[in-house]
Amino acid sequence: MENFITEEMCQNCARCCRDFPFVEVSALEITKLEKYTGLTLLQFTNPKGKEAADGYFLQSLENGNCLFLGEKDGHASCTVYEVRPDICKAYPINEKHQAYCESVQNK
Repeated sequence: MENFITEEMCQNCARCCRDFPFVEVSALEITKLEKYTGLTLLQFTNPKGKEAADGYFLQSLENGNCLFLGEKDGHASCTVYEVRPDICKAYPINEKHQAYCESVQNK
């Protein structure tokens, strides 16, 4: 599916950063996030499985928000935008996400 949501269309709702608990990160993305944030792998990821080789997900807060979601003056923003994972860059990744973004944009 082609991504049709542009920066101009985004309404800053941060739906893509809320209740999306399985944001997979690659080894390269982890390295970039470690350098950018100064955090270690275990401070911002959860293992996907029992084996480290199974990969990692970004941690979510108790409220379901991405660990790196920031909010200021009612506006949401990614605190690691410059090095955010590819899955975040590609959002919306399916028709359901696309429809949600379009419905928010058309309000």
